[in-house]
Amino acid sequence: MVSKIRFLVAIDMLFLLLLALSGSASGITSEILYYLAFLAPVGLTLNYIYSPDKNTHVSADELRSAMLKDLKGDFSLSKENALLTLPLIIPAISLIFALSFLTSLFMGFLGYENGATFDKPFIIALIIHALIPAILEELLFRFAPIKLLSDNKKSAFLVSSVLFAFAHANLFQIPYALLAGMIFSGIYLMTGSIFPTVIIHFLNNSLSLISIYGYFKAPVYISVSVLLALSLVFIYLRRRTYIKKLKNVFPNGEKMVFSRYPFFFIATSLILAISMLFA
Repeated sequence: MVSKIRFLVAIDMLFLLLLALSGSASGITSEILYYLAFLAPVGLTLNYIYSPDKNTHVSADELRSAMLKDLKGDFSLSKENALLTLPLIIPAISLIFALSFLTSLFMGFLGYENGATFDKPFIIALIIHALIPAILEELLFRFAPIKLLSDNKKSAFLVSSVLFAFAHANLFQIPYALLAGMIFSGIYLMTGSIFPTVIIHFLNNSLSLISIYGYFKAPVYISVSVLLALSLVFIYLRRRTYIKKLKNVFPNGEKMVFSRYPFFFIATSLILAISMLFA
């Protein structure tokens, strides 16, 4: 388990390096490095998981078949799990937004402002800054670590959440990214599918863009409030189902493993985050 966590930290360090190179490059080179920053670590993780093991004598064809079978499960969603996920969407996004707001207030009190602006048309921004990041980040920070650490779900939950939060390397984003990571990881573990987390992640990003573009009007607040109330009622009525699911995800006898390696990633992220405040 510790060696797997060490591997995850290494590929996430690679992610930060490629992302930094993307930021310093321009044109098509920048775009290639950006996508490579996400896809290369995911590819390395799959190769790590499904590499032939001399001790088990499993052939490459058998491993390929097992990988395709596993991926089919990860990229499909049953009706039961879809109905389980649907009521969680608005409460999850509301919690993330609330913590984001509190973090911005706290940082503002310290004299730091986080003024994100976009000059692209809203639809283009929605694709570039909401949909694509949701897909790429869920592949790298949900699918890859949880797949690799699937034999210890508690560790998978914690490591995935922590690495996702500190990969943002931004003091405004780390707190609510940690909460978002915990929510997304929990839903992925409950459903066994990456689809719900991609959808919630996309909707969360979309609402952030709606706010930035100034489209948050009274009807949006009213609609979200009504949906939140309905969702909470539904969750309460089905609370036993959710509790049962959570108990299956986090069995009592399972020991959580974290190790010291994620702290190297956390330290690197914090150094980058603090340096950005004085850039």
